[in-house]
Amino acid sequence: MPRNVLIQPSYGNAQARRNWAATLHQEVSFQEGALRTALTDDQYASLIELHPSGKARFWATTAVQDRKMDELATGDVVLFTGNSHALGVGEVGASFRNAAAGNTLWPPHPDNGAYQNVYSLINFQDTRIPYDDLNKLTSRNGSTARDNYMGA
Repeated sequence: MPRNVLIQPSYGNAQARRNWAATLHQEVSFQEGALRTALTDDQYASLIELHPSGKARFWATTAVQDRKMDELATGDVVLFTGNSHALGVGEVGASFRNAAAGNTLWPPHPDNGAYQNVYSLINFQDTRIPYDDLNKLTSRNGSTARDNYMGA
C-alpha cells in the first residue's frame, strides 16, 4: 500500500514537454547504451526486477528535491501535472540518485543542474483530471485556495 502521493509538475514548459515525450510517453530501454553504462549494478538490478522487459518509463527531479525524493518508496503514487490537469498517474518503481543516468535521459535544468533523483514508473496511465477536481482532494478543510501544482 502506498505511503506517499507525489504531485509532480511535468508539462509546464517546452523542455518539460520534450522530457515527457522522451521518457513518459514511451518506455526507454535501460539494458544497453549510455543509460546502462551510467547505472550502477544495484540500480540495474532494481530496474530489471521491476521491469523484466528491460524497458521502463522514467522521471526525475533535481537536487532541489533531494529530501522529498528520499521519502519515496516503490509503490508510492505519482500524479504528473501540467496544462491545468493531472495528465498522468503511475507508481514509483525503482528510485535512485544518479546524475549521470539523469543526464543520459534529459538535458540538465538550466538553473538546478542534473535530474539526479531518477525513478521508474509502474502502471503508468495517461489521464486528464482537471485541477478543480484535484483541488477537491488536496485542499485542506475550509480552504478556498486553488493550487496550481507548480512544485513537487
